[in-house]
Amino acid sequence: MKQRLTLLVALIGFSGLAHSASKCSLDDLNARFDSCRTKSNSNADALLSCIQAVTVFCGAPANPDQRTPLPTAQIEQKHPNKASQLGGGSIDSSDSSDSSDSSKGDSQTESNKNYENTRRKLLSSDDPNYFAFAFPETRGLGDVNHLEFYLSVKYPLLDWSETSQGEAESNEENNKNGGNNEDSWSSILLPERLNFHYNGLYDFYFLDDGKNGQYESAPVISKRQNPGVTLESDWRRDTNFGFTRFGYFHESNGQQLDEDEQARFQLLRQRDSEEFALSQVSRGWDYWQLRFDYSSHLLNTDEQSRNDGYWRWSAELRWYRPDQVFGLGGSREDNIWWDTTRNDAIEDYDGLRLMAEFSPKKFRHGKFGLTPRLEIKTSQEEPFRRVSYRASASFYWDTLSAVLFYFDGYGKDPSTYHLREQYWGLGLELR
Repeated sequence: MKQRLTLLVALIGFSGLAHSASKCSLDDLNARFDSCRTKSNSNADALLSCIQAVTVFCGAPANPDQRTPLPTAQIEQKHPNKASQLGGGSIDSSDSSDSSDSSKGDSQTESNKNYENTRRKLLSSDDPNYFAFAFPETRGLGDVNHLEFYLSVKYPLLDWSETSQGEAESNEENNKNGGNNEDSWSSILLPERLNFHYNGLYDFYFLDDGKNGQYESAPVISKRQNPGVTLESDWRRDTNFGFTRFGYFHESNGQQLDEDEQARFQLLRQRDSEEFALSQVSRGWDYWQLRFDYSSHLLNTDEQSRNDGYWRWSAELRWYRPDQVFGLGGSREDNIWWDTTRNDAIEDYDGLRLMAEFSPKKFRHGKFGLTPRLEIKTSQEEPFRRVSYRASASFYWDTLSAVLFYFDGYGKDPSTYHLREQYWGLGLELR
């Protein structure tokens, strides 16, 4: 048996020699090998010596590690059992290490692919982004129809989570197959990454010039600038997914008109409109955020959630600070200095936020679907006194999504946090 295996190895080696010889033609090589084989009486060990002699004469690599390996397909076709033992490569004892190195290389390549895929997904939307036509109902403030653009993105500055992208996909597959994959409750509180967030709201006034032409040049006016950093941890229960987030945010409208310019404010208020004057007033404050988010499917993006539907909810608490940027930016700017009879503060209108979103299967037909969403905002101290809400419905077809929404409440933007407004919106939604 040993001699047969040795002979098989010799024949495979001869095939590799025929593939790699450089000085001899195939006829010369066969003739020299036949002559040597006749003298050796086909003894297996002698055949190996013949191969070595012909190899040296024809100029093929003398070092077995340098021989060109026989293609895997040829070995599997002739000797399927031995091909699996030999790893489909060269025929000497170094093949096992070569195969191991190849496996390591393939694993490294796959790891690099996962890393690159993860890198491409680093910048992502936080809340839904939209570009919509806005139609105010509260004409008493003097606002006019305009375009509204809301941008909400996040980017992980640091990520020290132990679960890789591949492990996450494996866990998700395990959940689909009925496995019980649960994170411990401690993972809810232990942060896994440091995120940077940016939320920006801009109004584009090109549909209406305004009462006195204040929007004649179709300006884009900054309504909200809301950057922040958070510590975030992921957690899951079976196929459900959630995250816990704690961070620090700054919110302002990016304007400059302050208390020293009351005369200018009153002029803009009387000549143009109250909304236009308020949009020039500098508003700004900082706050701590604690947010919980829970969904019936991982990130609501997997194929199963699109087919079966999903639900999602979040709860957010905000604690407003008396200063900006830990005192470096001065005190917060939320006082109603143009009306001394009012003593309002931002925490009287905001501090507790709730969101619920669902997309039942009956609302989905092929590539078409409907996703209702409700957002509620109020204060922590008097949650039933000043309640604001935004109801929306997203209609999607494949990857294209449109949104219809209605807002009724306080603080459409920081400059009007103390005034109640109502308006409709219709446009494109980006998630």
